[in-house]
Amino acid sequence: MKPLLNFFTSLKTTIVLVVLIVLASAVGSFQIPMNPNIYGNLSAGILIPWFISDGYLHLSSTWWLPALTLFLTLIGINTIVCTIQRLYKIWGRGINGSFKTAISPYLPHLVHIGFLIGLIGHFIGNAYGFKVSGNLLYKGDSINVPHYKGLYITLNASKEIIGNDGRLAGIIDDVNLTNGKDIIKKGTIEINRPLIYKGIAFYHSRHGNSPSGFILKITESPERNSSPLSTETVKVQLGGRVRFAEGKELVLGRLYPDFALDKSGKPYNRSNTFNNPVQELSIYNDKGIKNKTWLPVGRKGDKTSARGIEITLADYLWEPYVVLNINYNPGVLLVFTGSLISVIGVFSLLFIRGEAELVKNRNLIRQKFIPKSLKTNDTSRTL
Repeated sequence: MKPLLNFFTSLKTTIVLVVLIVLASAVGSFQIPMNPNIYGNLSAGILIPWFISDGYLHLSSTWWLPALTLFLTLIGINTIVCTIQRLYKIWGRGINGSFKTAISPYLPHLVHIGFLIGLIGHFIGNAYGFKVSGNLLYKGDSINVPHYKGLYITLNASKEIIGNDGRLAGIIDDVNLTNGKDIIKKGTIEINRPLIYKGIAFYHSRHGNSPSGFILKITESPERNSSPLSTETVKVQLGGRVRFAEGKELVLGRLYPDFALDKSGKPYNRSNTFNNPVQELSIYNDKGIKNKTWLPVGRKGDKTSARGIEITLADYLWEPYVVLNINYNPGVLLVFTGSLISVIGVFSLLFIRGEAELVKNRNLIRQKFIPKSLKTNDTSRTL
């Protein structure tokens, strides 16, 4: 037990661990940019779950991560043991002198305690938190918050803020958090100003407009209708249906990103890329008879026809959307608390303990390095 205690209280141990941490971090700073195929998902995830699922498969490149974790754990234990040992000795001396003199020996350990609390917070966050990017929301839509059963986020509206120069100055997403029935919290999300609920942070990632349907011009030929040529413009959502003329209905079926027909005449997708987007259309008359056709939708003006009915793509219907990044870090409060304690400790060292040390060091410098012949009042004021 004593050799182990001596190991963790040794200054040499601290120095060696610091050097190893620096070296492991240096290796990592080279490995990450050199292997984007391995570390590409690291920034969008949590360290420990990422390493368990992906990182361990590439140990020749990721070995520095478990090594760095081990070194940080050891220096954490080193800091705990040294701090407890030192505080025990200081406490055993009793309290003498003024308040300033009494608390001065404790101030360096305030920094150590802050470091330990922050380190623990980082470990908790990287073990039990989550980061989920690419959460797509359309106006009025709701999605379940990842890894949090029974919590939903709904997008009410998304508003762009335009500056005096005509450029985009910001964006405000108006959202509700619900349990599926009742609203739990209302709030807004702005760029770099997330909505936070129970440690879960909702960040605005990007926004835009997505095609949600089509504006179609439907023309009926007189050959199929005794009345004169008639044209009607309708709006229809993807997967929706709309009535036109008298007793007729147009139904949007499957959307093919890369449309093609096989040898038997059946449609299929050559790929999932929008190289040749085509919309399946079904037309029903008042007797329920169905006609099927396919409308190219790659550009305005594309058209198709089915038994005397010509359908032209006049325009697209657009719907605004936002993409959210949803993060949860259960250790963030500990990290903040540890940082605050460390800052208080550093300032206390500078402004409480530092003044006495400065005067002491100044006198030592005068005694050791300044000849007696030069120790004049002017020289002392200069120093």
